[in-house]
Amino acid sequence: MIKQILRVQDEGDLTRFELRLATELGKVLPEAVDWDIKPPTRAQLALAQSLARQAGCPVSDVARSSRFEMHQFIATLSELRRLNTLGAKKTSTSVKASGRGRTNRG
Repeated sequence: MIKQILRVQDEGDLTRFELRLATELGKVLPEAVDWDIKPPTRAQLALAQSLARQAGCPVSDVARSSRFEMHQFIATLSELRRLNTLGAKKTSTSVKASGRGRTNRG
């Protein structure tokens, strides 16, 4: 950017720089502005469907309405999955610990 500005100052022709800048910004600006209200990406949808299938629930219509809502849905299911995994590990550990040192006297 600095090189471009120096070149414009040296050449004194701002028009070419303005046109190029407007063209490039026009390409990326729509993606950067209001990204959260756009429909979910294919990657978000695929991840949400995978997590929902594991949780035994559908992907909600609200989640399908925007990238932000889909992000919230994915975050919620990811947290539930993490908590379930931790709970399963604790249960497994406590069952193993309670069985140690016992002999079968039958």
